[in-house]
Amino acid sequence: MPLKSSTPYKSDLSLKRMYAKYNRMYFANKLPDDVAVWWEPPDGAYADCNKVDNKFRIRISPAISGWTEVWKLALLHEMSHVCLWPLKKHTKKFQSEMLRLASLGAFNSLW
Repeated sequence: MPLKSSTPYKSDLSLKRMYAKYNRMYFANKLPDDVAVWWEPPDGAYADCNKVDNKFRIRISPAISGWTEVWKLALLHEMSHVCLWPLKKHTKKFQSEMLRLASLGAFNSLW
């Protein structure tokens, strides 16, 4: 479902707190604070990242909400897209970012 600028985006508190924690721990607080993060099934994925009206939006499927490790991995994945925006594909640069997160311990106890 495409995101529309007229749609109100309200973050889920637990997702937003984890976003802020990961931003602090793994991204040196360089990602925007005003990113909306909420539970909504993206088309054909467990999570996605978009930019609407110059603000980032991360949707995570409620289908994975019961698997904490999985939604945290999905959140870190989408935060990497925010970090590398406008790069949207899983290129070598994206893979390097994921390896950087792994080297910092971001995935410890998640996989």
